[in-house]
Amino acid sequence: MAQNSAAACSKLSLKGPAGITQPGDSVAFNVASTGSKHPANLSFEWKVEGYTFFEGQGTSQISVPATRDVGNVSVTAFVKINDQKSGCSIFLSESAGIGPTMPGPDHYWFVFGSQRDRYVRSHMDLFFSKLANNPNVEGLIELTFPQDTTRQRKVSRLKLIDKHLAYRRFSPERISYYLRTGEHERIRTIRMSPGADYGYFGIDRSKLIKAEEYKPTKIF
Repeated sequence: MAQNSAAACSKLSLKGPAGITQPGDSVAFNVASTGSKHPANLSFEWKVEGYTFFEGQGTSQISVPATRDVGNVSVTAFVKINDQKSGCSIFLSESAGIGPTMPGPDHYWFVFGSQRDRYVRSHMDLFFSKLANNPNVEGLIELTFPQDTTRQRKVSRLKLIDKHLAYRRFSPERISYYLRTGEHERIRTIRMSPGADYGYFGIDRSKLIKAEEYKPTKIF
């Protein structure tokens, strides 16, 4: 509960979110007044335990980012409110809970535009072996190409990986391809645990291409 150390001052309270905030969202703290609005003579000075950066310093409301990699913790906000009319100060504090983190993907980037084919195959072998040791994990292979990459180049790079998948006789049902446009030609291999958040790295599930259904004419 929020604590008020100066009952003679304006009747204010500090409120946090009604429920648990999920990792990746923001925790909002708001100074509420018994009146319809705050008196114009109030100033606000905020501190948040464990946080240096947050939005709203100097106002009656702040927003604290709950990063995706931190969960099952509490965030405590402190605010000193100076009432210039009465000359007294009010000190309030409130805590809010952050829920458990969602399992994120285990991923690895490497630039493959200038690499020999055998280097790409070697990396795929390592990726397939990790998936084989984790039968409940889905494998994603993300390919990034610059805007001016030719269709022929895209097909050849994806064909290299798809042929190696077949050569190793790894189940195509467990592999999906994902294509992006970016500054550099590169690849990312991702292991997605059950329940993992695909949006963690901006992956649109509707645009995944199952390896078992891959055909160049359907993609490019």
